[in-house]
Amino acid sequence: MNDMCALIEWNNPTILALTETRMEDRDNLLTTLDFTYVIQIPAIGYLGGITLFWKSSEVTMEPFVLTE
Repeated sequence: MNDMCALIEWNNPTILALTETRMEDRDNLLTTLDFTYVIQIPAIGYLGGITLFWKSSEVTMEPFVLTE
């Protein structure tokens, strides 16, 4: 986690996609990484999972399909 935070601080990305996340506490990571929005497709067991973070000051995103 510390290495990832250092890379993000160094590169200052506008959008960050994490795959194979298997994480539950995305909101805590949102503030830790200094992004304003997050959307997540959760993992099913040990399979998959993707989380997308972005900064609203630099990117405007509008989802066109939402499913449960």
